[in-house]
Amino acid sequence: MRKREFVFSVFTAIILLCSCRTHRYIYSPPPHNIPYFQEKGDSKLTAYYSGGFDNESNEGFDIQAAYAITDHFAVAGAYSGRSEKNIYPYAAHSPYNTNIFDSSVVQYTRSMIEISAGWFTPLNKKRTITYNLYGGFGLGKFSIQDAGLDSAGKNYNRSYSNDLSKIFLEGGFNFMPSKNFHFSLSGTLSWVHYGNNTSSYTSRELQYFYLDKITNQTLFFYEPALNFQIGLRKWLKLDITETLCSALPENYPATRTFMQSVGLTVDLSKIGRLK
Repeated sequence: MRKREFVFSVFTAIILLCSCRTHRYIYSPPPHNIPYFQEKGDSKLTAYYSGGFDNESNEGFDIQAAYAITDHFAVAGAYSGRSEKNIYPYAAHSPYNTNIFDSSVVQYTRSMIEISAGWFTPLNKKRTITYNLYGGFGLGKFSIQDAGLDSAGKNYNRSYSNDLSKIFLEGGFNFMPSKNFHFSLSGTLSWVHYGNNTSSYTSRELQYFYLDKITNQTLFFYEPALNFQIGLRKWLKLDITETLCSALPENYPATRTFMQSVGLTVDLSKIGRLK
């Protein structure tokens, strides 16, 4: 009898764990724009493919550029785009389904343009270790398309969109032990402002997903990152970035907490006559 009760308790706990409140993700961290600059005239142009692991699909791309205007100052710009999907299947009318909808397919579209300026300085005589500090702002937008079955088993469709503005400060240490291998440890402090939303969610649904808490609000995110560059040519490198993002307090909407980006970086100053 005790064995049966134990098995039933474990089974119930698993069901309850799997039927936790579903999320609507309001933020996804972009890869850091990391220039390995040592002197005036250094440049970079990077194209990334980015994705995460906490969703059904995640296809995104990032384009970054930067240029050293002096031996210590540089300017940079970036564009980030994302297309994501989460699927939440549940049995209709299940007593363990505590979500506001029975089942959902949630699609996200995100975009952001950033510009920044910053300072870099060598920390050793060979200039193979540098400290970098950049500050900037961005403008963007994210939207949600939400469809599935409601709690009564009927089809539903919802949409949500919000304009974003962002101020950020990024600092980090760059290590260049050889021409063919670089790595960086960096951290970004981001303040993201969410403007007025356009939504077809009901007020109860907005409250359930905590989306009512972000209208005309500025939220803070901490985003550490680890970057590697591996030389393929004198002017071309394989670029890999792992980016984390801090979670918001318990009563706020969810964020994507991990993003991986893989791409190519071109140093235009080392091509042909620009050498």
